[in-house]
Amino acid sequence: VYDNIRHGVKNAFTCYSCETVMSLAKLSVYSVGELNYLMAGVCESFRFEDRRVCSGLSDLFSEQLYYILRHTNLTKSQLCATLIGAECLSKPCADRHEWLIELDTNYTAVPVVNTDSQTYRMLHLSDLHIDPYYSPGAHSDCGEPLCCRASSAKGKTTAGYWGDYQACDSPKYTIEKLMSYINATFPADHYQYVIWTGDITAHDVWNTTRDTIVNGSRALTSLISTYIAPGRLVFPVVGNHEGLPVNQFPPPDIKGLLSNNWLYRELLAQWSQWIPEEYHQMFRKYGCYARQVSKLFKVVVLNTNYCARINFWLMYNPNDLGQQLKWLVRELAAAEASGQSVHIIGHIPPDNTQCISQFVHNYLRIVQRYNQTIKGQFFGHTHFDEFRVMYAPNNASVPTGVAYLASSVTPYEKVNPAFRFYTVDSAGTILDHQNYYTNLTYSNIHSLVAPVWTVGYTAKQAYNMSSMAPQEWHRLYSRMKEEDHLFQSFYTNYHRYSDAFDINCTQDDFYKRYGNK
Repeated sequence: VYDNIRHGVKNAFTCYSCETVMSLAKLSVYSVGELNYLMAGVCESFRFEDRRVCSGLSDLFSEQLYYILRHTNLTKSQLCATLIGAECLSKPCADRHEWLIELDTNYTAVPVVNTDSQTYRMLHLSDLHIDPYYSPGAHSDCGEPLCCRASSAKGKTTAGYWGDYQACDSPKYTIEKLMSYINATFPADHYQYVIWTGDITAHDVWNTTRDTIVNGSRALTSLISTYIAPGRLVFPVVGNHEGLPVNQFPPPDIKGLLSNNWLYRELLAQWSQWIPEEYHQMFRKYGCYARQVSKLFKVVVLNTNYCARINFWLMYNPNDLGQQLKWLVRELAAAEASGQSVHIIGHIPPDNTQCISQFVHNYLRIVQRYNQTIKGQFFGHTHFDEFRVMYAPNNASVPTGVAYLASSVTPYEKVNPAFRFYTVDSAGTILDHQNYYTNLTYSNIHSLVAPVWTVGYTAKQAYNMSSMAPQEWHRLYSRMKEEDHLFQSFYTNYHRYSDAFDINCTQDDFYKRYGNK
């Protein structure tokens, strides 16, 4: 049931189960302590996790959940409709679940034209998930959300030196070797700016504290500043693992210990050299900002963690929590009026698996309206090499944009560490992307030398595409259904030649397991 709710699976059983839980929580729990006890008991009884993980998670989540359930104005049906979908409502409730962002429909779209032949490159790093306690030789199959630590529960397999395919994150020294490789291999003029799409901290979600988030962010910011940043723009993004507890991003009107203001203030202190001063107040309040790269081009950085189905603050206020979409429209309207193109950057990709449905519906409306202005969308979060074709709402035959989901640096779970370069023209149009990975099996066998980074593929060549336009990605998706060798190429790139992935995967198996997003 939890997985169904998490991924927005809409059926009568999921809705009924959700409403039953909401009724019990709202009517039977009268204190934070009672909710803590109930959550830990349910978690352990149903064997969602072991005792120490269940206890840690209930300690972290109970106070926020208690506040939300006590202060929300939503009924149990509306709560479940927010988390799962409007199908859980017995009748429509337009004000809460069919909200629409206002868009200017009286316009003449003017495409941004490339005025010269100059091209440049962007480096995309995502989901580094630094683990300062990674311990080679520790158990890697401990049965908890994070293993490969000296404190991990016992298992049968042990962690490699440079990382591990199981539930293990990135050692700091592996990340540093990656940064050093990029610094030494690609000259100063090879790329002009860096997209860093979030998720800094490790997956010990039952054990996270402010200190672990702050220290992890400081460590990665220092590495990027040392090896990557000199002379380049860096666009850092807040990831869902930067929330405390994980995935929880309250609206800015929430104050005190439940607020995320401490996080935004800390990250701004670390990233102030990359975030324009005129957006400091916006970042302190919402964790988002924008930056003009040139007269023709700017970058808009969203905090898409607000839209996540498992951000329980959506039960407190589901209507554009964090005001991200209203602000995005203002930035896009200003860019359109100035003849600028825009890249949108975030952590969680706005799709119906990750985000609540009405957020996705409005995001697609915005992309359709400003499709001549938006030249690229870049996200992370899933850890896989993916793409999302955006379509006009209720019309899957009209592609309006494409979102690029970069591979993770962390091998969590079963993937090889990777990074990506995009080639872009002066108007911001994506011309191609090239992907690098390192094979963990090989690296750990040769653990006395640094990991070897290899070109995995270049998009246009691998998929036989004439351009990177949304229509071409739409055609690729259709072609993959007819030409299995194309799907197999995509699948190999999806996990980047991982030795831990099943090499015999059919398209039916893939979409059943990973979804058709």
